[in-house]
Amino acid sequence: MKSQLRELIFIIKEQYPDSSEDEITEAIMDYMESNLSEIVAKIKLPSSKKLGRSTRRDRYLAARSGVKLHRLQEDLSKTELISELEKIQDDFSSRGMKSNADRFTSYIEDIEGASITKKGTLMYVDSDLTELIMQEETVEESDDRTTRKLKELAEDASD
Repeated sequence: MKSQLRELIFIIKEQYPDSSEDEITEAIMDYMESNLSEIVAKIKLPSSKKLGRSTRRDRYLAARSGVKLHRLQEDLSKTELISELEKIQDDFSSRGMKSNADRFTSYIEDIEGASITKKGTLMYVDSDLTELIMQEETVEESDDRTTRKLKELAEDASD
């Protein structure tokens, strides 16, 4: 991945020789962050039917990954939205339009409050999925021990 990024920076540097590698890297990262949800949406994930046999642990891991991705997208989109609303609120304030500024302040507070509630819920889901993953790992380890013991008993019986 680093070599691909270096190659991309090199190509851009050829087009814009006055730009530093740090500026190019920052521009790439800004682009990735602002378009992350669209980039992720374009990734074709196989359906669970195509995956064939999947353990509960694998499904829990996939769900946990989805929760973490959703949290990241939610944080990014909330930050962008709040920033835009704050600009509008500041504009109203600077023009002396207190009632409009107060209305946008209220919107910002509502969005932040809803986001905090959603973030908390997603953290609980993540925690529960982590616990389920650990339980499944314990069950798998127990099954492996049982299978090993049965094989040993079968070998002893055949001797």
